[in-house]
Amino acid sequence: MKIFFQHLDEIKFDQTIRYRNSAGNIHDDPIDILIMHFFNHQTHHRGQIHDMLTQTIVKPPSLDMHRILRPNSTV
Repeated sequence: MKIFFQHLDEIKFDQTIRYRNSAGNIHDDPIDILIMHFFNHQTHHRGQIHDMLTQTIVKPPSLDMHRILRPNSTV
């Protein structure tokens, strides 16, 4: 995955990628749709992790962008 995104500027978005899914089926899908899926899917997993962390007694750190950029801001 890392190599794919390192070379993203060289990729034409009207191309397709052939891959084998977790069920073993081979698919050819458009790159632009797959990139959107990659980001949506990782957001899904981040939500799962958030849910699991909120069920513990440990308070997770704030990951809001404005808190990361300005950690000492009160606004």
